[in-house]
Amino acid sequence: EDGVKNALIKYGVIAKNYDYSFFYSERINIDEITEIVNTHTFLSAPAASLDRIEITYGKNCVVLSPKDKQKFVKQLCDISANHIRVNI
Repeated sequence: EDGVKNALIKYGVIAKNYDYSFFYSERINIDEITEIVNTHTFLSAPAASLDRIEITYGKNCVVLSPKDKQKFVKQLCDISANHIRVNI
């Protein structure tokens, strides 16, 4: 697991699934991710900073703040069987 920890926030990429937790846990199939973009939204999210990325998958999205955005996004793109639109 190559994850990032900030307080109670944890992100990790495991095989074809992406896990994150922030008082609750969620698992996303990486192949369902369609887009990753920069965002500075103030919306409540499992993100420790305002320098965030928004990950869209299916009809849902999640906002995160990985320590190394470039590395994290590259890892997701390398694992996904589908093309992920990236704008970071």
